Amino acid sequence: MEMPLRYIHVLWAGSADLDAAVAAAHATSKGPWRTLERGRHLNKFSDLIEENIDELAALEALDNGKQSAEAKGDDLGLVLQTYPGNTIELKPTEQTPLSALHVNELIVEAGFPNDVVNIVPDVGWSLPRAAPKRRQVACTGTTECCIAGTLVYVQEGIYDEFVRRSVEAARSRIVGDAFSSATRQGAQIDESQFEKILDYIDKSV
Repeated sequence: MEMPLRYIHVLWAGSADLDAAVAAAHATSKGPWRTLERGRHLNKFSDLIEENIDELAALEALDNGKQSAEAKGDDLGLVLQTYPGNTIELKPTEQTPLSALHVNELIVEAGFPNDVVNIVPDVGWSLPRAAPKRRQVACTGTTECCIAGTLVYVQEGIYDEFVRRSVEAARSRIVGDAFSSATRQGAQIDESQFEKILDYIDKSV
């Protein structure tokens, strides 16, 4: 089954766009962002995220098949984090750029100065090579849920029972519409990932 929806085309940034974005962010970091009352804007941004959580979750479901309920997530409570006040160039993965682009709209609505955050859609990872004014590059997958194991070690005495229960669980798992509460698994991110999974299955049989 293939997800039939084709909903948007995103323009990829070229080298000139990357250089312009980095230069603008550098200028902003030395200008209005340095003296701004940042806490007020951050609190407003947080409120906007909460107000728009349904739309953001829907964009995640459209982007990659993630269940919309899962995309909303749950509050963790107390977390420890450092926010040093840097300006940011953010490159979303090319397969799922929509939620990042919408978040940037909320950043603008929250009153942040222009170029504090620039979303730079790009294929691959050319941003680290753009402009010498950058001070740091962070490559992170904090939005990913990497729990798909490719190798399982099973004690010999329970192997047959483990296989039986695993097959039962796989057959009962509902794969379908990410917006349905009955769905337990949405679409794969792209055909390449789908074929990779099929290859793992073939090798394991």
